[in-house]
Amino acid sequence: MIGAMTRHEIQILRKAGLPAATVAAQADVSERSVWRISQEPLVSTSDDRTLAQAHRVGRPSTVAAVEPRVVEWLREDEGLPSIELLRRAREAGYPGGKSAVYELPARC
Repeated sequence: MIGAMTRHEIQILRKAGLPAATVAAQADVSERSVWRISQEPLVSTSDDRTLAQAHRVGRPSTVAAVEPRVVEWLREDEGLPSIELLRRAREAGYPGGKSAVYELPARC
């Protein structure tokens, strides 16, 4: 992942008129990344987590679709075993593995 400072530096260097290839070599990123970052809104924060959320870095979660139901089940019965949550999630159409479902009670 490209950090906030690198994004900011790329935007400043491109705004100053440096060629994308030169900026890419200085920032140690691909030229395609330089072009993409040049098209983004100017960096306004140095918080990498905020940037990652804004740019949707990573794969979408498969457990997100059943998370509201899992939360509901946990409200009904706080002592519900994780294996039961997994069984119910799979009945509800959850196609993923057990780890993501097992981590949900800790996040709730």
